[in-house]
Amino acid sequence: MAVVQNVILQTGNGVNLLTWNLIPSSSYTVQRSTDGQTWTTVASPTTNQYLDSSVTIGTNYFYQVSAGSGYTPSQPNSITPCAPGQINLGYLRYQARLRTDMLKSNFVTNDEWNIEINQSAKELYGLLVQKYGEDYFLAPLQVFYSAGQQFYPLPNGQNFLNINGLPNPNGTPAAACFKVHKMEVNSFGAQVTNPNGWVPMSRCNAADLDKYNLLLGAAANYTAGQYCQFQYREMGTNVTVIPLNTGQAFRLWYVPLALDLLQDTDMMPFSYSGWHEYVVVDVASKSLDKKQFADQAARLDARKEALLLRIETEAANRNVGAPNTATNSRAMVGDPNFGGGMFNGWGSGGGFGYGI
Repeated sequence: MAVVQNVILQTGNGVNLLTWNLIPSSSYTVQRSTDGQTWTTVASPTTNQYLDSSVTIGTNYFYQVSAGSGYTPSQPNSITPCAPGQINLGYLRYQARLRTDMLKSNFVTNDEWNIEINQSAKELYGLLVQKYGEDYFLAPLQVFYSAGQQFYPLPNGQNFLNINGLPNPNGTPAAACFKVHKMEVNSFGAQVTNPNGWVPMSRCNAADLDKYNLLLGAAANYTAGQYCQFQYREMGTNVTVIPLNTGQAFRLWYVPLALDLLQDTDMMPFSYSGWHEYVVVDVASKSLDKKQFADQAARLDARKEALLLRIETEAANRNVGAPNTATNSRAMVGDPNFGGGMFNGWGSGGGFGYGI
């Protein structure tokens, strides 16, 4: 009996696909494992492919295939199914290796691949925030109260303990802030649950910092419109609010920070169908530069420029990119990094349709 050759493993749309070279055989045996040691037969196809749809998004799977004469492991060795349009660290690294013909080369170590992938993913994130607009990548709103100080820390992933955006010492920390989108002041004082009380604040400049010499009324006064002159300014890891006040409620709209991908099963928390190619191309180009393959790297750099142009062009109509994460669709398809996962509840639903 012949041995199965070239068992290729791919993932997409929440399923895994195995293909291999066709050989004379009445049937094949496909086995699956979650630890690479304990195997279970999941199919006996008569064709040289198998689509595994009985998988859980976020779980790592190993595969091997036999035609009756020993098992051949898949390439890559394991894979993690992702929600539609998503991709994880392990598969990003595999695609970058594939793009540079370095699947069996350790000239670039896994650590180097992962560092470059994270740097490129954050570059793409910043680019999409810039081109598609901050409002497209918002974290859940966060409320905080003034305490007679000029500077207030922005969410850093540890502070801003909250439940549904309201301060609560028994809550979970809000996602770290990447960029402030806007702020609002509650014109009804401390009545933060009153949806009609929130008024947009304007950004201040340096000249405005000394503009006020009259302290406005305390938050206990529920006169609507009294606080409409409040201004804010993002300053590093803080936001400054003028004039000084105590007990006033403010609401923060912000773009969350993209966290590092550490494990192979960690999924890029933002994606569009095809946009992850920017990361693959960028990382592959840097790896070829290290090997001093200038011509190949230059071709990938040209491809990256084409991708940048595509992002620029399609940003004019945000529907063109067909983003699958503009609503809570990731939660509905079972992405474990969406809703209580990677960003501690960021984008977990609600009426605003947050999420990346």
